[in-house]
Amino acid sequence: MIKKCIFLILIFLISNNLMYSQKLKLIKDFSYENDFGSQDEFLSMYFMLDKNSLAKKEVELHRGKNAVPLLVIPFDLVPEIKNFLISGRAKFYEWDAIRKSNNVLEMQKEISVFNKKIKMYGDDYGVFSGDTQITLNYISWSSGKSVMQLKAYISNGVRSETIAFYLCYGDVEAKANKNFDLFLNDFTLDFLNSELIKNNEQAKLFGN
Repeated sequence: MIKKCIFLILIFLISNNLMYSQKLKLIKDFSYENDFGSQDEFLSMYFMLDKNSLAKKEVELHRGKNAVPLLVIPFDLVPEIKNFLISGRAKFYEWDAIRKSNNVLEMQKEISVFNKKIKMYGDDYGVFSGDTQITLNYISWSSGKSVMQLKAYISNGVRSETIAFYLCYGDVEAKANKNFDLFLNDFTLDFLNSELIKNNEQAKLFGN
């Protein structure tokens, strides 16, 4: 009986995640091939589609092609969040230079917090959502390597989820740095509106 219940719960959770993933439309994935020939997951942009395959004016930020966790960014916040990321990166490199000049290895410090809450989805025994704030953190380790981390967290008292993306590295040659630039170049209202129109015109023409 217990095994049957566990099996039914697993089937429900898998079905729930499959149903969720079917509503997503990839806009662009900025993951990249690392030096070992395998894929390093990086930021990706998606639309969430309704039952008619139509997208609304919001973009979801994922890690690679993972369905969840994700952040939901309304189009009207895209310019602000882009400026937040660019300003955070400038501060990251400023602090990194100071840290290195003072021969400090390990350091963790909050760079900034975005001043508006946005929706986040997580998966803790089932998909759930909540409002969160995005935080940018400076992190360096005993090796001397450093990263700018994007972090967000939601909890409903029962379930919880954390997002932690490494957006750029102190090593200027790191491939992630180039892909972060590529992401920022396309994280614009012009590009997203163009992709939205393309998706919705196609959905209306060909149906579901």
